[in-house]
Amino acid sequence: MSLLMSLWSCKKDKPDPPAPNVVRQELTVVEANSNIPIPGATVIASFISVLGLGGVVDSAVTNDSGKVIFSTKSGVNSFHVQADKYWPASYLILSPDAGNLELTPIATLKVHITKVSQTQYPLGSLINLMAFAKGCNGCAPELHQLAPPRDRIVYIKGGGGGSSSHLEWKVDTTNRNSPVPWNITAAIVINRSDTAEFSIEY
Repeated sequence: MSLLMSLWSCKKDKPDPPAPNVVRQELTVVEANSNIPIPGATVIASFISVLGLGGVVDSAVTNDSGKVIFSTKSGVNSFHVQADKYWPASYLILSPDAGNLELTPIATLKVHITKVSQTQYPLGSLINLMAFAKGCNGCAPELHQLAPPRDRIVYIKGGGGGSSSHLEWKVDTTNRNSPVPWNITAAIVINRSDTAEFSIEY
């Protein structure tokens, strides 16, 4: 009996191992320009060292207030954020108290395409159309190819949230020896996820 008591006493006196240091980081995902919190956004967090080494640490979904919390040993400084109806965005943040991560709403560009010239384009020609957004983190231009000469209205994705969107377009013929320069439309600032109208005449 005394031997058991002695063993129990030795185990009890042994100090507990120190708790690992934990870095707690609270971030808020908001809509660009309006600063409206975005609930239901997925945030994938990782730690990137000065040598470029690292890996995925955790992922979480923002709450109704657009907030997400990561508690890790090393802290996280690289974030990929995505949400429905927003352009996905990536951030590399050196400060643990960075605050907000912004997402730009996907806007709609309504493009009126009208043939006004008498040019007869050879078979196989294409109207190449791309949208660009200045001031948008994550907006990626997509190439749209349409067959002339039919007049039409097309809808493509653009950058909202106060970013400035413009179109670049050209009619690409089968003549590779005579490259066609791109035409550039005037830019339009689009609020939130509104629709902006553009006109192309060729």
